[in-house]
Amino acid sequence: MKLLRRVLWVAALLMLFPAPFTVAGLQEEGSTAPEFTLNTLEGKPVSLSEFRGRPVVLEFWATWCGPCRHQFPKMARLHEQYEGEVQFLMVNTAEDAATVRAFAEQVEVPGIILMDPTDKVGERYGTRILPSLFFIDADGVVQAAVPGALKDVELFMNYMMGQAGDRAVK
Repeated sequence: MKLLRRVLWVAALLMLFPAPFTVAGLQEEGSTAPEFTLNTLEGKPVSLSEFRGRPVVLEFWATWCGPCRHQFPKMARLHEQYEGEVQFLMVNTAEDAATVRAFAEQVEVPGIILMDPTDKVGERYGTRILPSLFFIDADGVVQAAVPGALKDVELFMNYMMGQAGDRAVK
C-alpha cells in the first residue's frame, strides 16, 4: 500500500509539473526545425518548407488527449486572429484517419490537420508529452518549444509574434 501511494504521488507530480521532466528531449530552441512531409486527412502531402517565409505554429496532439481538447478553442481563436500571418499545422500522432476525421467533426481543430500515424515526426521533434507546441519563425528556426498545454496560449502567441518582429512576415 505504501508503494502504491508513492507511485501515485510521483504520477500526480508528473501530471502537475510535466515540463521539467520532458523539456530536455524537445527540439532545441534556436535550431533549424526538422523538415518533414505528412499527409492531410484528405491524403494531400504537405511539407514544412512550403511555409518558409512566415511563422508556423506546430502542435502535436491526439484525440484522446484531454489537455489537447482543452487548448483547441484557444488555438482556434488565435488561428482566426493571425490568419494570413501565421500558419497553424496540427500534427496528429499515432492515430488513424477515421478516428481523427470523426473527432474533427465534433471539435474545431484550427489550421491544417496533418497525420503522423507512426509518430516518426513527433520523435524527430522530441515530443514525449501531448500537446507539444513549437513556434517556428519565418526563417525555419525553432523559437519556442513547449511541452504540455499552456495556461495562457494567447499571451504566449502574442509574445512570440512580438519577438518575431520584422521576421514574422517576409
